[in-house]
Amino acid sequence: MSALVIRRDVKIELGIEEIAAAFAELDGTNQAAFFCEVGKLAASWRCGSFELQAELIANSLCLGNEGAAVLRSPSEHFMASERAPA
Repeated sequence: MSALVIRRDVKIELGIEEIAAAFAELDGTNQAAFFCEVGKLAASWRCGSFELQAELIANSLCLGNEGAAVLRSPSEHFMASERAPA
């Protein structure tokens, strides 16, 4: 007996709130892995790094106090850490 295989391409658009909620549910190790993946993707961006994107984020009118605090916190912890970047 052969199996019937049906393939469908499904496009699912996630909102910012859904992406943020999924990230927030990750533990620290997986959140760190997320940033590693963003770094890998950023290497193929036209500007060639995350630096320009970080500047655009910091200058965005959408970045409120909550967002700025979220961005500032890990960078402060990383700078205070004696752990060298991988």
